[in-house]
Amino acid sequence: MKTLRKIRTTVDVPNEMELYDLRLDNLVRIENQSSGVMIRAARDGLCDAAKDAFVRYLATEGFIAERFRPASENPSLAGAGIEWVTDGSWVRFNHRRIRMATRVWAYLTWGRWLSLALFLVALAAAIWLKRR
Repeated sequence: MKTLRKIRTTVDVPNEMELYDLRLDNLVRIENQSSGVMIRAARDGLCDAAKDAFVRYLATEGFIAERFRPASENPSLAGAGIEWVTDGSWVRFNHRRIRMATRVWAYLTWGRWLSLALFLVALAAAIWLKRR
């Protein structure tokens, strides 16, 4: 009778990657090391609950190993092996330029909405004055 061999699957996680969170306007670098995971954020702005949720997301998507996922039933072990550093020195000028362009584009978009609203108000006023 044949016996089934156990197949071990290993998931390769990337050593280093950069992610941009648009909602928080923050650039994050994840560095997978042999001793743990170092997460470098360009700006500080995450509370502990948001950090745990971000680490869960990283583990779910396969960016970090599953063993670093914080356990909801044992919060004392949450974040074991994960080091958070707020350091913007690694951010290149290109990232800063893209961030500034994104902000300018957002302001222009709001300006476009305002211009459209003013145009519609002027059009409605012109129609109302013509009928009067």
